[in-house]
Amino acid sequence: MIVSGIKRFDLFNRKISQLLKANGTMDSRRISFAEHYPNNGPSDHRNYWQFNIPAVMVIGTGGEGNPNYHTATDTIETLDFEIMTNAVVSIANALFNIVG
Repeated sequence: MIVSGIKRFDLFNRKISQLLKANGTMDSRRISFAEHYPNNGPSDHRNYWQFNIPAVMVIGTGGEGNPNYHTATDTIETLDFEIMTNAVVSIANALFNIVG
């Protein structure tokens, strides 16, 4: 997984990345962009930054996942439920342990 955020919140970004890989089922890397970098995108996490609240976007595959994504062949049969399960477990682990 890739943790995408901005440099102002790099300590938070790093902590989320570490927590995501803490249970050992998935790898995680972080990218901390300049605040006004155009690739920060229109995602929901961006809205929190204006209120000085750290937030990140977790990207599951870095663009190398299901080749059927957002196509007519994007069906339940093409999903990898093991990877999806590992992602949910890793994200839950990060959320449950963020304060500690």
